[in-house]
Amino acid sequence: MLVGFANADGGTVVIGLWNGQVEGVRQQASISGWQQTAIDFTVPVVRASVRTVDCVNEAGEPDRLVVFDIDPSDHLHSNRRDDVYLRVGDENRRLTFSQRQELHCDKGQASFEATTVDGAQKADLDSSLLGSYAAAVNHPDVDRLLVARGLMKPTGELTAAAVLLFANEPQRWFPEASLRVLRYQGKERGSGARQQLLADERIDGPIPHLLQRAREIVQSTLPTRRALSSSGTFENVGLLPQDAWLRRWLTPSSTARTA
Repeated sequence: MLVGFANADGGTVVIGLWNGQVEGVRQQASISGWQQTAIDFTVPVVRASVRTVDCVNEAGEPDRLVVFDIDPSDHLHSNRRDDVYLRVGDENRRLTFSQRQELHCDKGQASFEATTVDGAQKADLDSSLLGSYAAAVNHPDVDRLLVARGLMKPTGELTAAAVLLFANEPQRWFPEASLRVLRYQGKERGSGARQQLLADERIDGPIPHLLQRAREIVQSTLPTRRALSSSGTFENVGLLPQDAWLRRWLTPSSTARTA
């Protein structure tokens, strides 16, 4: 169970509760044995803090519960048998080899993206973008989600990836992280007196806004024709399907161009 939570978004495990009943762990149970659980049975060792909570068991006797608080991890964890589990909903799922490889890739972080950004705070992030992201992955806690995805350190420091994706003004820290949409007349760029540039628009903001605004600009410059729409009215329809041109300019480059 420790492995499943660490490979997911972290969580809490309580020992002494079963099927709605408080069984406890008996007062004579030593917490030191529970503290060795992660060290003895997980590879690499899962980061988890262990504490006890006083309670009254179902027999009416004073007892204790053992609580594991498990942090999300940047690493792939397994048990001593080299089985990998992932917490999904209310169950731990044993992963197949391909699923394990996929999770291993998801856990990997590029060095630049994982570096912390001095001065960046959670208050600098766009709350609407964070809400949309959490809703898209069906996660109830934005802070835990950011930590689990390596976008925020447990200490609250933001990574470069978080700033580029969600900051209101990521260009405060990364001035070069903007997008330019250039429109040329014809197929050649030209230079000097023969330059064919018709429009040059720079876009700032987080990556989702950059892509959305750039798509709108490109869409507005493409030639259209009048055609009957599915609603029964004549509308302007692009000559090129969006899927045909969107993939062409949406590449790892700082410039999007249209002819």
